[in-house]
Amino acid sequence: MDYQTYYDRAQEGSKKFDAGDVDGAIRVFEDLVASDLAEVDKAIMCLNVATIYEKSGKTDEALRWLDRGIAIERLYCRSNVAENKALLLIRLERPKEALEIYKEYVTKPYVGEEQKARFLNNMQVLESQA
Repeated sequence: MDYQTYYDRAQEGSKKFDAGDVDGAIRVFEDLVASDLAEVDKAIMCLNVATIYEKSGKTDEALRWLDRGIAIERLYCRSNVAENKALLLIRLERPKEALEIYKEYVTKPYVGEEQKARFLNNMQVLESQA
């Protein structure tokens, strides 16, 4: 998929969501995940779907889409979707599960120092609350 098509479709999904067309927005982002879009961008589209589901109160669906995005990004040594899942788990008051994600990713050689510092800080906060 060329960049302009990707950009236009992503903008369309965002506009649909902003206009209250949740189902339409989800369809746009799901279509992008099913397309020939670059895999790392598909992971971000999974995050977009998860965000919409979370904002709609459908946290189980949000977690499912985050897991799908994690499965994709893990192949490419990325951790953005995983970090977002940890943050959702914290919001859902499931700190032990969030802590496990941070513990897994803080040791990955592809996690940069800024992100690692954030993970370590979040781990410290979560451990102090336990």
